[in-house]
Amino acid sequence: MARRPALVALLACLLPLALLAVEQRSLAGYVSGDFLIFRKAVARFLADPATLYGTPEQAQWYAAVLQGYIYPPPGIFALLPFGALPQGAGFALFATLLAMAAVGMAWLSLHLARQHLGASLPRPEALFLALMAMASGPVFACRGGQVDLLVLCLALGAVACALGQRAGLAGVQIALGAWFKIYPVLLLPPLLLATPQWRRLLAGFAAAAVAVPLASLPFLPLPVWHTYFGTMLPQLSARAIVNIYNQSLSAVWLRAQLPGPAVAYTFDALPVPAMVRATVLALGAASVGWFALAIRRGAPPLLASLAVLATISPLAPLGWGHAYVYVLPLWLALAARARTLRDMPAALLLGALWLLLLASAHRQFALAEAHWMIAQLLYARYALAATLLLAMAAHACRKPGLGGVILPPSAAPQ
Repeated sequence: MARRPALVALLACLLPLALLAVEQRSLAGYVSGDFLIFRKAVARFLADPATLYGTPEQAQWYAAVLQGYIYPPPGIFALLPFGALPQGAGFALFATLLAMAAVGMAWLSLHLARQHLGASLPRPEALFLALMAMASGPVFACRGGQVDLLVLCLALGAVACALGQRAGLAGVQIALGAWFKIYPVLLLPPLLLATPQWRRLLAGFAAAAVAVPLASLPFLPLPVWHTYFGTMLPQLSARAIVNIYNQSLSAVWLRAQLPGPAVAYTFDALPVPAMVRATVLALGAASVGWFALAIRRGAPPLLASLAVLATISPLAPLGWGHAYVYVLPLWLALAARARTLRDMPAALLLGALWLLLLASAHRQFALAEAHWMIAQLLYARYALAATLLLAMAAHACRKPGLGGVILPPSAAPQ
């Protein structure tokens, strides 16, 4: 009888495997627009580092329309190996690394859930959950050529190191990720409260945060830094692109103000009112603060940290569909926890949230043309999934018990 659940789980793996096969086939011959942007930035850097962001007028334009190369200056070094190669070889190498990062994200998330939540799953069931995550829309988009999977792996590595008494290395990983995208910095509050080695965490973060720009200065002249921090960065959070692929809270609000659904399919960058920006930032700060302080109240540090990581996706002004990979470690941890607790309602809800994250965020639905409200809900489905996941995490953080897992009598160790 014990073999039957394993056989069912293995058969269930056929669904995400089929999805992965279809997705991979659809990516054949595809080269993402972001990768082409990276290549142009690498070419400019190799020709003249001072032109990394183009001319001052081009940099101003990139910041205004939220397109082009808009990453911090040191990020270019991570892209050099891919941009310096011929386009085909460079993208093949990049896509292979992203696929490996997707596998690493799923494996590490489930490993952490087993280690820190006691959510130990049989291998067939763990494989099923990992494949489900890797076949979701955010990972599909990332495999198409976005860097968020790589940043996510650094962030997850930081969580693993901080909870595994290697806080200094955790701080280094947070800083390295933040020099490509600022998001991993949000992990500092929960991890500082989660580890007794918080001084090492801060020291590692500070050392790497300073070492990266110092090591970059011989290759990136000061005007480049001034262009990014003085010209581009102040504008990047003031606007949001209204296209349905942007699932951030700011974009959801902007789309709700538009007169017709067709406008939402453009890539126009519209100003976000200061009050809306302040509200979104306040919601993000409240979420990060609540989960960080929940650790002090006995919440599982892993769940709280992964919930903070999930806050990134709807909070960022450019909460692209591929940026929602940051919610998947929390989904995996909650799914493993629900299976361990045999919590069927939670498992069903998590399955429904996976369906919300299944289709890529840029997918248009004919049903959306039926009514304005239907369109708003359909094209905010990633943000809705993230909000419900955070609510589930908040509920789990209020549960007593080691690691937040309370085993039913029949499953408790004898």
